[in-house]
Amino acid sequence: DGTLKKPKRTKSGMNAKVCATVYKDFETFSPQFEDISVPANQPFPWNPSSLYILRPPYLEMPSVLGDVIKASVLLSLGDNVSSELVSPSGSMSRNSTAAQYLSSKGLVPKEYDSYGNRRGNHNIVAMGIFNNNKLKNYLVSMNGPFTKHIPTNTIVDIYEAARMYKKSNTPMVLVAGANYGTGPTRDSGARGLRLLGVSAVIAHSFSPAHRLELINQGVMPVLCVDTTA
Repeated sequence: DGTLKKPKRTKSGMNAKVCATVYKDFETFSPQFEDISVPANQPFPWNPSSLYILRPPYLEMPSVLGDVIKASVLLSLGDNVSSELVSPSGSMSRNSTAAQYLSSKGLVPKEYDSYGNRRGNHNIVAMGIFNNNKLKNYLVSMNGPFTKHIPTNTIVDIYEAARMYKKSNTPMVLVAGANYGTGPTRDSGARGLRLLGVSAVIAHSFSPAHRLELINQGVMPVLCVDTTA
């Protein structure tokens, strides 16, 4: 009749008969899937003009950053910086760096989509880091995705500040309070920091999941121990 019925469960899990039926001849279970043509020349034909998914640079980036010497602070944050604040998934504001990037590619605002849907584009990931109007960065007086480029004492957006530091080969660190990276697991936050060129995050404590994500991306999570307690 075209309706899906809920499979019966036993104390040990799904009904064994249902499992046997589903997984029997599994490789030929969906002939439509088997009929999908696959290019023989490479695993995936990357399209350099795509704005949704691009070949990421992570594999070409060095896995070990080495010593961090004479670094500048990109951001100074407080406690409970959530994964959503680090890497937003919602819509882009029209004046954001990511929106300007998409506009330069010929898109109009209704085509921008969301940060979450464009996470396959590493440029959007980097541009979206901390792009939140509620961000409180203690290097500047206003809320939002801004910071101070310390060498020039100028206030710019975070992506531009990172670009300026990278251009002068200045290492960057991020300073935060307790529970940095709290909330749902979101590896785009760690990937975005790596793309910006951040070498380390110095915090009083980390979300265990986000700490692992930072390590996997080659960003050092440094625990700041309170010696006054």
